[in-house]
Amino acid sequence: MGTDTTPGMAGMALRIALAVGGFGLILLVAVQVGGAPAAADMGAPAALQRLPGSLAIGVATLGLLYVLWRTLGPRDGDVLGLGLLRQAWKPVVAGVLLWAVPAAVTLAVMQAMGLAELEMNAPAGTVLALIGIHLLAVLLAEALPEELVFRGYVAGLLERRLRLLGTLAVQTALFVGVAWVVRGGAIATADIVMLVALGAVFGYLRARSGTVWLGVGVHLGFQTASQMLIGGWKGPLALGGEPMVAMLVLGAVPFTIAVNLADYVIRTRPQWLGVQRPGLAVEVAR
Repeated sequence: MGTDTTPGMAGMALRIALAVGGFGLILLVAVQVGGAPAAADMGAPAALQRLPGSLAIGVATLGLLYVLWRTLGPRDGDVLGLGLLRQAWKPVVAGVLLWAVPAAVTLAVMQAMGLAELEMNAPAGTVLALIGIHLLAVLLAEALPEELVFRGYVAGLLERRLRLLGTLAVQTALFVGVAWVVRGGAIATADIVMLVALGAVFGYLRARSGTVWLGVGVHLGFQTASQMLIGGWKGPLALGGEPMVAMLVLGAVPFTIAVNLADYVIRTRPQWLGVQRPGLAVEVAR
């Protein structure tokens, strides 16, 4: 690793502006060039149309961060929150399960009460194939690049100058701001509330675990399920019920459980999640 020192406020602001501005530009170009498939039935062939654009977003974001890290730094620590790359799969899988298990239990309870219904209109094999495609697309276009930019590089810089609440507030505001710009200002109040909650949750997980990978896992599970069940991808799965029920099943309940359970495990058995104890420096695997 290098011996760069922590940048001053001006240097930090420049690095954050380049990272956030560059990522926003990548997303704007992707929206203009690609867009979403127009097919009404999002079967496997149509869903596969997501992958080239998702791959382009992921590769471009990784390239942007690598250039910033190599040229401007700082490289005196794990500013990106990568930790030991060979163990990254542990917190990713743990994050998916921390969200998915309470979400599945909540859905089962809501169905038993007659408040929600999971509709499946295709064979199990087709559904599993679509889930795999969407998982990969979300990982490449959303979970990985967004966590690396906002909870990785940006939060890694901010936490060297600010306390936890300040770091959470700034990176969350930037996260919401980029979403607002990319959507051309057409963003509902409910979406803003959701984005603020996501930024705070994922930022807290990064701060407590010292790695972005736990947040990547939670992000991956939530975003994939949301898009397939209540989003614009019309496929064989749908979640019937009132919007408030969907918020409980996909958002409030699983996120609350995931954050509290992750916090407990990080304090008591961090090796289970493949993360270091809070406050300890971690080494980026070469």
